[in-house]
Amino acid sequence: MHLLIEAEIGEASFACLLCGSTRPPHRFGSRSRTLFDLPIRMKPVQILAHRRRYRCRECSGTFLDQLPGIHASHDATERLVRYIEAHALQLTGTFTSLAKTLGMSEKVVRTIFHAEVLRLEQEYVIQTPRYLGIDEIYVEDHIYCVLTDIEHRYIVDLLPKRDMESVKKWLSRLPGADRVACVTMDLWNPYRLAIQAILPKASIIADKYHVIRQVNEVVETVRKSLRETLSPAQAKQLKQDRKILLKRAKDLTDQQRFILESWTGFIPLLHDLFQVKEQFFHIYDAGSEQDAYERYQTWQQQIPPTLAEAFQPLQQTIAAWEKEIFAFFETEEPLTNAYTERANLSIREATRISYGLDYRTLRAKLLFCPSNTAARLSASQHLQPQKAAVL
Repeated sequence: MHLLIEAEIGEASFACLLCGSTRPPHRFGSRSRTLFDLPIRMKPVQILAHRRRYRCRECSGTFLDQLPGIHASHDATERLVRYIEAHALQLTGTFTSLAKTLGMSEKVVRTIFHAEVLRLEQEYVIQTPRYLGIDEIYVEDHIYCVLTDIEHRYIVDLLPKRDMESVKKWLSRLPGADRVACVTMDLWNPYRLAIQAILPKASIIADKYHVIRQVNEVVETVRKSLRETLSPAQAKQLKQDRKILLKRAKDLTDQQRFILESWTGFIPLLHDLFQVKEQFFHIYDAGSEQDAYERYQTWQQQIPPTLAEAFQPLQQTIAAWEKEIFAFFETEEPLTNAYTERANLSIREATRISYGLDYRTLRAKLLFCPSNTAARLSASQHLQPQKAAVL
């Protein structure tokens, strides 16, 4: 149920809106117009505005009372339109819930949203980041490319594809591309090739956590392979204790350390596995690139023969990405893709709530939501603005 408010203009018009004549016009009849306004006490509001009709004595044209505070393009107050523009951009908000709250058609809400998005896209300028993060996100049946400023922690853009040509095209349009000093990414070669082609001076850093994840995958593979040597009860218990094997020794509680010692004493291979994993993690405690490389060489030599085959894929990956992996130790401050990965979690949450978002709507919500806009505006602007192309 709507709360209906009847209203009319207090003062009559004394000037013709068509020709500007100041002679008092003839008044004849009235017309009513139904408008939407902000809810009152959680009830949708409609305003029934009664407007007087006039005929000009000079030009004989007819006109109506002007309605102050009413949007020129919608049957709604300007404050309601501003409210919709702001709340429709919320990452986890839906058009359906917003329309229901306001007692409006979802189509009207979408129309207002898309008009605002068009304006924001035309005004949006890319501030080329010093540290660029690049990753992909799977949304329903699509794979999008996410680009972030990992220094100032905001999303720079969302591309409809993650292939090399799409990334190269975006990078080639980046204003002041020489500003990009480092690019963090996962271990996907098309990203690397795109950066090398367009930003040859930028340092490429393979994300630390993607490398560590491969180590943990080896631990999981070996753990699962041991199930055949255990009783069903032991296999079930080892599955329940799997997270202990993945944790670093320094982060274990006393109880977890006791459980780990029980397993490693019972299964010597688990002892060797945990030690090899710990020694690899120790590489990332190095203070320099040379130190890290020497630790890696020592780590390779200490892998027991029983685990050599299990860790071979990881060694092959490091050989293919050696320069990018050890570039992590070149920077004064550690750079990872952690913020980009966290942004991906926000995207997944948004698309879970707002199922079926098309690319342009999702991009707009990501770029222009209040939190991302605030972070972007607070970032230092060192370059002349250049309008970003809408893909």
